[in-house]
Amino acid sequence: MRLTLRTLVAYLDGILEPGDAEDLGKKIEESEYAAGLVHRIRDVMRRLRLGAPSLTDRGPGLDPNTVAEYLDNTLASERVTDFEKVCLDSDVHLAEVASSHQVLALVLGEPAEVDPASRQRMYLLKETEGKAKPPPTPVAQSTPAMSGAKTPPRLDLEPSDVAAAGRKPRPKPTVPEYLREPRKKSSWWAAAAAVLLAACFTVVVLMALGQFESGTPMGNFLARLGVISAPLEVAAKEGSGDGDQERGPDTSVPSEASDGHATKEPAEEPAQPPDESPRGETVGPPPEQPAPEKSPDGSAEAPAEAPSSVVPAPTPPTPKTPAVPDEAPGAKVEKQPEIPPVIEQPQLPPEPLGRLMSSKQVLLSDGVGTGWTRVAANQMLIPQQVLVPPTYRAKIALTMGVTLEILDGSHVELLGSSARELPGLRVLYGRVVLMPLGKVGSRMRLAFGDRTGTIAFTDAETVVALDVRRFRVPGTNPENSSARVVADLYVTTGGITWQDSVEGAGGQPLRLAPRQRLSFDAHLTSAPIDVKELPPWIESSPIGALDRRASVAIADALPTDRLARVSLMELAVSRPQKEVKWLALRCLGYIWQFDDVVVALDDSANKLVWSDYIEELRGAVGRDAATAAAVRMALEKQYPQQAAALYRMLWGYSDKDLRAGDDAALVRALDDDLLAMRALSYWNLRNITGQGAAYQPEQTAARRQQSVRRWRQRLAAKEIRFQTDDKEAEAGENIGPPPSDSQ
Repeated sequence: MRLTLRTLVAYLDGILEPGDAEDLGKKIEESEYAAGLVHRIRDVMRRLRLGAPSLTDRGPGLDPNTVAEYLDNTLASERVTDFEKVCLDSDVHLAEVASSHQVLALVLGEPAEVDPASRQRMYLLKETEGKAKPPPTPVAQSTPAMSGAKTPPRLDLEPSDVAAAGRKPRPKPTVPEYLREPRKKSSWWAAAAAVLLAACFTVVVLMALGQFESGTPMGNFLARLGVISAPLEVAAKEGSGDGDQERGPDTSVPSEASDGHATKEPAEEPAQPPDESPRGETVGPPPEQPAPEKSPDGSAEAPAEAPSSVVPAPTPPTPKTPAVPDEAPGAKVEKQPEIPPVIEQPQLPPEPLGRLMSSKQVLLSDGVGTGWTRVAANQMLIPQQVLVPPTYRAKIALTMGVTLEILDGSHVELLGSSARELPGLRVLYGRVVLMPLGKVGSRMRLAFGDRTGTIAFTDAETVVALDVRRFRVPGTNPENSSARVVADLYVTTGGITWQDSVEGAGGQPLRLAPRQRLSFDAHLTSAPIDVKELPPWIESSPIGALDRRASVAIADALPTDRLARVSLMELAVSRPQKEVKWLALRCLGYIWQFDDVVVALDDSANKLVWSDYIEELRGAVGRDAATAAAVRMALEKQYPQQAAALYRMLWGYSDKDLRAGDDAALVRALDDDLLAMRALSYWNLRNITGQGAAYQPEQTAARRQQSVRRWRQRLAAKEIRFQTDDKEAEAGENIGPPPSDSQ
């Protein structure tokens, strides 16, 4: 049997004869292309978001009728070749043909089962045409018809007769799991959950507004139910039975002591305005009262300014007199200090800092607990971290009167204002461009690394650019060692003043004129330097044609209502264009997703892009500690045994490391069983020495022997060293965007 696409699909669906299936299986095992096509067919049939061919397409093999003719084996032989070529070039058409063939194999492979009773009734329909319909009776108990009419022979096709005839009833056909409709979930759970959440939210809002406190209608109702304790005044009023009058909020409660003096307890809450007391009194904080004088009968009299009733201890409370707690006879009630009520401050909405001005650019925001999502056009931005993926240039209009442009591959944080600080911007790494919105004197806070300062625009036409890079010593663990932050501040037009906020810096603000630069290295600040030629990225970010096309495709397909991680992973898998997949993988790296890049190092089909993938991983390792940890976890997930060695190769090397024995470790890795180890070690050796020795990591061990022998000879001669005497390599490695200005 010939190995064609039709026979291959029939083999996968299991409809071939046993001998033909065995013969075709051997051919598939012998052919690498056929085995790969089998995996590809199974892969495209599992993709949930893969589309279907358009009904309006016209061309060889693009209409549904051609697919049907091909599956029925009625398509003209001269058209079969063109049709199969279309299927092999397009995942959509390949999935359509394979899925349709599988459905037909399931439906047509099992004959339809007809109930014997139904079959008997259908045979009787022909004889009963034109006659009066007899009353419905069970088939098993039917009686002969009227005299003179011939009764058709009864077909006894019961299941027992079928089994006796030697035919075994076939099992009922089952529908594959992926063709079944999902079970409808009960909706009352969702409704109950929504009602419960709404009730909880209402209770929280009422509690925040103090509606459950004593003295409020809701609080008094709960106090009657015994849920909360009633205040002293409410208890007294309820005990007196007089609900027509309300007590003023500052009416004191005297209690009789053994010496006849009475003390007052402060009221808990004001219930009336200061000038509208029920008794016509001025309600407010009680002034200092002189000690009450004793009456001739020994009882204490309240001052005239604050009249109140005196309640004897053994006597029940009289109307309008609050109950006094049980006291021992002769005990003196001390005046309790007034505790001010705790006033809960309402939670203020987040401070607005700006809006995204372009819908064609991609800006990601980090939501706390939700992950990175795309920012919609004109969406309000609050104090949060934002990220611009590679090839994009997002423009934001800040509320402080400044336009902010964030360039590709930059991570910044929008800073809110406080009582002592202005709103501003913290650049974690990358490049930004600042321009005032035609307003002189705009000021904002600018931070990078451990530096914080205030920038003031002295001209309405000012354009300022900031480039923040990181330098790390090669060979050091990026998760444990801190990188040295270096920044350059350029002024292209207009002018600014920079006031450093570092403790102990002091000094006057630095003034920068057009075409001047201010450099920062850790805590060191240089004097303004004249620049002959400004960096070209200030005006525009030059990108290639492929990256430009990929950036448009991703910007159009990336939604704002889903996690960016999920959407980018789908684009990296479903899009056939290599430039779209590569840009999607680079964008995923900036949000700490490296699984696909790490897996590609162990696949020889990606040998042409290994260098790009390794450089992307090296740049990510040096970006910051969190990104380095994400790379390490991706390696540990894919290569648990060799993850530590692979992670070490991404740190970089210095001559000191090579002299200490790392050169021998790199040469040994050239013969490792793991392809990713061989690819990464060879990349490092070629990057150190500038030579390749005709080594190819994807080749077999026998073909690699000669090249590995040359590398061992160089190891013995101690030639695996950096060829250039780069002093900066020992001091640190630039792990940020490469400097592009010429000075």
